[in-house]
Amino acid sequence: MARKHDLPFAVRQAAAKFKSKRADYYSYLASMLTASKGGTKILTLFERDAQRYPGAARGILAAWWLDQYSNNGSNLADAWQGTFPDDEISIIRVAQDAGEGALETALGDIARIAALGDRIKSEVLGTLMAAIIGLSIALVMSTLFPMFSSKKLQEIYSFIPLDQWGPKGTALNDHAARVSDIGIYVLFAIAIALAYVQWSINNWVGPMRDWADRNIVLYRAIRDIKGALFLSTMATLSRKRGNVSYTLSESLSVFSQSVRSPWLKWRVEEVMARVDTTGGVSSESLATNLLSKDMFHFLRDTQEARGFANGFQETGKYVEAVIVNDLVAKMTVYRWVLLMLGVGTVIAIMAWQFSVIYEMKGVMQTFYSSK
Repeated sequence: MARKHDLPFAVRQAAAKFKSKRADYYSYLASMLTASKGGTKILTLFERDAQRYPGAARGILAAWWLDQYSNNGSNLADAWQGTFPDDEISIIRVAQDAGEGALETALGDIARIAALGDRIKSEVLGTLMAAIIGLSIALVMSTLFPMFSSKKLQEIYSFIPLDQWGPKGTALNDHAARVSDIGIYVLFAIAIALAYVQWSINNWVGPMRDWADRNIVLYRAIRDIKGALFLSTMATLSRKRGNVSYTLSESLSVFSQSVRSPWLKWRVEEVMARVDTTGGVSSESLATNLLSKDMFHFLRDTQEARGFANGFQETGKYVEAVIVNDLVAKMTVYRWVLLMLGVGTVIAIMAWQFSVIYEMKGVMQTFYSSK
């Protein structure tokens, strides 16, 4: 079973380029297999793609899949291993042994999950870019600009001793001096803090992370995003396919095997521990901080009304129709707040500079009248 780092370089590059198109590809395969009613084989589709898209990402991947699929006993999950995300591969691994029609349905399911994940990722990346831009503007305007402004004002009003400047001008000069003295250390500390935050998103676990997931906006947003994707994936894993039906414990085990994030693995293991304790016969097993209160309450209500499998299915639909849209709306708000932070800092610093210039008019009058 090939892992990503075991793949040839060209295949890894092709997989990276093709990642954004995989949802459409899953839908294409599902449609072809369903429409042909077994007449068109996966092997044939790989052969055609390898011939039709030579040198392109799809063609390179199809040639690789064709070779892997031909030599591993027609195991689609193993053929795709390393080229598509592990959590999506795990669903294929369940479906390919579940009987007639199960694979086609699973391909449609993971097409939906992949599109959902990509949509959320796009929103998160957009918010991160807004954060970088907004914070960068705020940082530059609160450090480099005051240094430049203070130097220029001192040149313009060089005939007035600094000890006779007004309080606003003195504060600007003092701030510029502090930035000059310790600015490099502050920037270094900020860089370390940002690197730690990036690392902590997927790696920080334990009681303090549990508190952060409840109370700090960044970590709560990440928790909600991962929780939404977790519910959608679990809804797909728990669905009966042909002659195969998974219990909650089995679905969690399959999901856990595909998880690479230490934080998400820790959260899933919390759920699995509760399943062992409670017997996994109700939604109370999922009463951990992986799910927001809204997600959990909806899951509990639907499972009480319609049972375990149907409850997950309805919750998955609710997550995709309501929760994800709410998350996207929040991301939009966060982007505007972060961008306005940068704009607000620009306005504040410029207002400070103009107030100093206005103050210096009075200082000049006082200076000349005292001569």
